[in-house]
Amino acid sequence: MTSFQWVIIVLTGFSAIFWLLELVGALRTVKTMPLLEKFPGKPIENPPRISIIIPACNEAKTIEKALEKR
Repeated sequence: MTSFQWVIIVLTGFSAIFWLLELVGALRTVKTMPLLEKFPGKPIENPPRISIIIPACNEAKTIEKALEKR
């Protein structure tokens, strides 16, 4: 084997180890993260008002239908 092939093998091994460690870290995070269903669902009194800004250009014909409340 040439030295170039050894370099490729070593880099591939390091890459595989890196992604396996990333997967383990992600699985640990998901395992310890509380589920949304476990939080109390108390309604908020006087919730704050929010504004949503949607950038649009030349959308006069279609924007009303896209923003309809369902």
